[in-house]
Amino acid sequence: LYGGYYELRAYTRWQLNWGITEHPHNKVSEQWFFNKRMAKEFYRDYEKLYSRVFPVFDKPDVPGDFYHEMTLRPLRRQSKIDETSTKPKLQLFPEGGNLVAGVPNRIAFEATSNEGLHLDGKVTVADGSGNVVAEADVEQRGRGSFVFTPQSGKTYSVTYAGKKGTAKEKLPSPDVDGVALQVQNNGVRNRTVELRMAGAAASEPLGMTVMHNGVMLDFQTVPAGTSATLTLDEAKLKTGVCQVTIYNNVGRVYADRLFFCRKDDFAPSNLRFGGLGKQPAEPFAPVSFAVEGGSPGATVSVSVCDATHSEYLYDNGNILTEMLLSSEIRGFVENPGYFFEKDDDEHRRALDLLLVIQGWRRYDWHTMTMPGAFVLNHKPEQTPLFVGEVNSYMASEQESLFADNFQSVSAGSATFESVSVTGEQQVATNMDSDTKEAEDGGSVTASRQLTETTGPEVTTPRDELARFSQGEKSLKHELLVRARFAKPGAEQGIDGEMLTDRHTFSIPSPRFYEGCIFHLAASDSTKWKKGKSHVWEYPSTDRNDKLNYPEFYVRLRPFFPRFVKPYNWYQCHLAPAPKGSAISQEWVMDGSRLLDEVTVRVKRARLGRFDPTKPAYVIDAYEAFNEVCDAGFCPGIYYGYNRFVRDISRTYIGDMNLSRDYVLEHRLDGKKESNKSVSEMNRTTIGGATSGGMPIETFNISSQTKEKYNLLKNLGKVYIYTDYSPRREGNSLYDGEDIPTVSVSLHLIDNNDTHRSTSRDRRYILPGFSAPEEFYQPDYSNKPLPEVKDYRRTLYWNPDLKLDENGRAEIRFYGNGRQTYLGVSAEGLANDGTLLTGKSMPEDR
Repeated sequence: LYGGYYELRAYTRWQLNWGITEHPHNKVSEQWFFNKRMAKEFYRDYEKLYSRVFPVFDKPDVPGDFYHEMTLRPLRRQSKIDETSTKPKLQLFPEGGNLVAGVPNRIAFEATSNEGLHLDGKVTVADGSGNVVAEADVEQRGRGSFVFTPQSGKTYSVTYAGKKGTAKEKLPSPDVDGVALQVQNNGVRNRTVELRMAGAAASEPLGMTVMHNGVMLDFQTVPAGTSATLTLDEAKLKTGVCQVTIYNNVGRVYADRLFFCRKDDFAPSNLRFGGLGKQPAEPFAPVSFAVEGGSPGATVSVSVCDATHSEYLYDNGNILTEMLLSSEIRGFVENPGYFFEKDDDEHRRALDLLLVIQGWRRYDWHTMTMPGAFVLNHKPEQTPLFVGEVNSYMASEQESLFADNFQSVSAGSATFESVSVTGEQQVATNMDSDTKEAEDGGSVTASRQLTETTGPEVTTPRDELARFSQGEKSLKHELLVRARFAKPGAEQGIDGEMLTDRHTFSIPSPRFYEGCIFHLAASDSTKWKKGKSHVWEYPSTDRNDKLNYPEFYVRLRPFFPRFVKPYNWYQCHLAPAPKGSAISQEWVMDGSRLLDEVTVRVKRARLGRFDPTKPAYVIDAYEAFNEVCDAGFCPGIYYGYNRFVRDISRTYIGDMNLSRDYVLEHRLDGKKESNKSVSEMNRTTIGGATSGGMPIETFNISSQTKEKYNLLKNLGKVYIYTDYSPRREGNSLYDGEDIPTVSVSLHLIDNNDTHRSTSRDRRYILPGFSAPEEFYQPDYSNKPLPEVKDYRRTLYWNPDLKLDENGRAEIRFYGNGRQTYLGVSAEGLANDGTLLTGKSMPEDR
């Protein structure tokens, strides 16, 4: 791994039923896909996923000499600095969701830099004439609130001023008909909802619901009038995030917000560690202590680390903060444990502002209150499921797609035209395709340069997006799908057949370890010849390297989230070590610095030499082919390396959410193909530069060698090179000449004509379940030899520690080769659902 901050995401398919959104993209890119539905699946995103961000530092030059240095992957282009990264940004959040005219409204605000760093300062509210109507100071974490009464027909703006500068935002126009809501949290058993109604909302009876995890806990009626104060029944509430909603008898929601309920059963920390002292453990010495305070028979996960070399992160939540708070919050919450340290006015106020500003609705009110409105996209899994579909497609000849008719984009100027990537001869197959799919469109188009060898284009029917139609008839009946799981080298495997259900299928995976080959194919059994057995498995090409076309385009539907969000400032910076910590003085003095991407102030972007040893991503060629097909860019046929390179860039890079195309280079074993003649190349020095200052990285390639890249069986790895960062998608840094270049390099397996196994239909290599390994915990009961070195930073880890009938368990292990201060954390879940958590660091003792 390169140095940097990495995000680890964990989720189940069941959790993907909530928070579904559409990822921003250029609508033109929807033309790339086999049909519109596949484009919709590709750009599906999620509001909230569980993840942790952690730093990866450089490997120490001297074993055990840990330090905070990161060397990120070097970039070719030296871009201008993002001047807006430190400028203040102001966001406004009316409590209840709307601004209502003529009644008091409370508006929360948050002042941050564009990177998410909280800012101190003050906000001022003024009307359109410049009259100040409200003021407020930032309270903590850049947040605060103010109360004022907006008037109908007037406009209002809020100005933030602080040390980093100023920011100004307009408030939305106040509604004439509405409800202003304020939740007053005055402690346990003293929570009220204050309502101020205006317009039509004041002349009709209203209802109030309180929901928790999608379940209604309380309901009250609100009589017609201009104001009302409702006291919540604390006996009905549950610990955690609750949602209060005000609505009328036709289901119009006037106001809605989240609040946190903290009841007597809430315990921020309930596990203790008996036997831990203030003194460090000696080198190679035995260590023992007890986990106490747990529930009888519960299972907890315990880790013990070397506190002298531990990173302090803002991303430091635990099972309790995640289950009760962070999972219900939009975006990142730094140091979430702070909100539960004390149950006083300061912490209740901070938690309330957090929920008003970052709260999101995992459970939509209308969906939860209407029977049958909630639709499950994913069911709970007992084993991994392979969900897919069968499509009809237009097959095409292979030869015209090969690189002989193409030129390198970088090889001089040329005129482009849009031509069919499906070649010069159209061989129609499976003409009984779905009419709706025909409307969605078939395969796509690509840009090809006009050369002397470019052949004529044969036109075929297209839809309005210039994609090939698939025919006018629909599939008349369901198809037979055959799946086979086989271990590499095994003569027998597990196979089965099933009929599709509306041309879709779902196949449960058998349990296997350390890899398995998964064959998948579909066929129309009504067309089989009687008395002859059907052959399911064919190689992708025949003995003359001609394509064997599959009967149907079979794909697995990808369910995993593809996209990432920008890091918050607190995710990619280390937190300061608390007073009394045992952290190494060398770590404190190194400044915990992050060596970010090299940026310089230049008027014109400069491009450095291409370094083939520094790819952004490396993937097996067959795995890349499968992902391209499953994403919807290719109907399960390898059409040659030009099409493959283009589809790879669309699958792994996308459109960058830009309104114009980026430069895509195709490379063969790291080098670009030249369109110069042999005599011209002989006069060119490799590694020189053109008149524009661009390094020359081209080479000539024979037709025979080039032909190897047009066969999937010859390909080994795919290397992707780019300066593009998905977390900066749509960033102004990518404007103009700073738009990143994408290079895709195909590499042969070797130069000895080694071939890999390929299939006419779909062939996947599944990783399987990983065989668990025992955590390394050496036994130093016998004194170790002097040459033994032990630099372990995690000294003990047990994810399945069983507590006895007293809720207690003893732990014994040996320390590393240094004098070590111990940091311990434990988390788990009791049999009755109680969350168990505890942590002990040297500064706590």
